Amino acid sequence: AGQATGADLQPAVSAYDFIIGGISTVYPSQMFDGKIDDVAIFNRPLTPDEIQQVYLDGLAGLGHVLDQRQVAINKIEWAIATKTEALELVNLAMEKERAAFDALSELSASGDPCELSPQDIFRAKSEILWAMGRQINAKLKLRLSINRLERALQRLTLEPEPEADGPVHPGRPWGLRGRGR
Repeated sequence: AGQATGADLQPAVSAYDFIIGGISTVYPSQMFDGKIDDVAIFNRPLTPDEIQQVYLDGLAGLGHVLDQRQVAINKIEWAIATKTEALELVNLAMEKERAAFDALSELSASGDPCELSPQDIFRAKSEILWAMGRQINAKLKLRLSINRLERALQRLTLEPEPEADGPVHPGRPWGLRGRGR
């Protein structure tokens, strides 16, 4: 029980060809131009969380051998994309803060009487500048983090270097070599 045999499997009946990577063989320009390394057909729609999990872990857990290197690459790519999106959001927030700062500057220069004192406007502008300074720092750290993740990704996608003279350090990726003593 549990295992399907050839006799149990019935071909799907359809008026249409089953095509992976395109819409139709009639329109070759609409075919996927790239490589597809894993294909799975599910008997139900996947939830967004399940789709994300398959994206991150490949087809592991579905009876396929898990390629830990590819899982790491997928997770690093996802982290880079997430941090890049965060960087874009920080830039957007800074644009809004700059617009608020400019509006307060115009209000202050206009001499327009309002409920705010010049000191209140000055303090509000100072707080905005402080917040923008922290965000500049956050942007620098995000960029540094993205650069480090991209370097890690490069290391994972490089082929191991050929053997060279010098002692091999076990536990280092691809047996990286150090100086002998």
